[in-house]
Amino acid sequence: MTDLPPDLSALRDEIDTIDTELQKLLQRRAEVVGRVGKLKGKTSVIPLQPDREAMMMRRLVERHEGAFPKKVMIRMWREMLSATVGLQGPFSVAVFAPENKPGTWDHARDYFGSFTPMVSYRSTGDVVKAVSDGSQSVGILPMPDEEESSPWWRLLLGDEKRSPKIFARLPFGGQSNGRSESEAFAIARLTRRPTGDDRTLLAVETSERISRSGLNSALGDAGLKGSILGMWRADSDPESWLKLIDVEGFLDPSDDSVQAFKARVGQYAGAIYSVGSYATPLSAESLQTAPLIADDKD
Repeated sequence: MTDLPPDLSALRDEIDTIDTELQKLLQRRAEVVGRVGKLKGKTSVIPLQPDREAMMMRRLVERHEGAFPKKVMIRMWREMLSATVGLQGPFSVAVFAPENKPGTWDHARDYFGSFTPMVSYRSTGDVVKAVSDGSQSVGILPMPDEEESSPWWRLLLGDEKRSPKIFARLPFGGQSNGRSESEAFAIARLTRRPTGDDRTLLAVETSERISRSGLNSALGDAGLKGSILGMWRADSDPESWLKLIDVEGFLDPSDDSVQAFKARVGQYAGAIYSVGSYATPLSAESLQTAPLIADDKD
């Protein structure tokens, strides 16, 4: 066997040392997380802090240097975070994953890790029910479709303490090698907090007399930037629509800007409900990694 060049052997020894230190740090982190869980004690609140995690991911991306891919770094951290969530208490995920739509399952795995318990559901309503009754901690659902006759997001209009709300838009750290380029929403019963760069989902009752352009104009007049993601009307009341609007910012229906929007819609607007909020996913530009520059050769 040919002996390794001294420089190469030294570099491999350095890699082994780094790997050992990384493992020690992971073990130390897990121990600290365990102490956090003990301080919290037994609680019905799921051990998940999406706001804190989103801010952590943004810091990682902002300070990252070198050629190591940012998307891979995000995936590694997501696996670590998912594992430590499991250390704090029971945690499982309900996923809308019919055979012809595998994308939501891929998003769930990317965000919640390879070993988090997950259950597949063929109905979006069953996913919402599983999270509502506490049999599952989190639900993963597809992006709304305006053509749906019974959209799942209308099931989230209840009381904040009892009804699950949207808390994340997936993927957060860029598209993976999954089987779909689609997006998904994550729902849960938990307290949502602003991260500094958020979006809010509002369901607005409107008359059929207000057009899409009229609704968008009212948003702009109230200083809001948003778009319509879904629409639904009950067969029992064809004159009234429920419209799902994705708005920039961390907002509540009682906020001045939302009330100003309602005033501008005037007689054509009814109740406004919170459907949730989420940290704005990382942009493709922020996830670009510096290319590896080879040494100059003579």
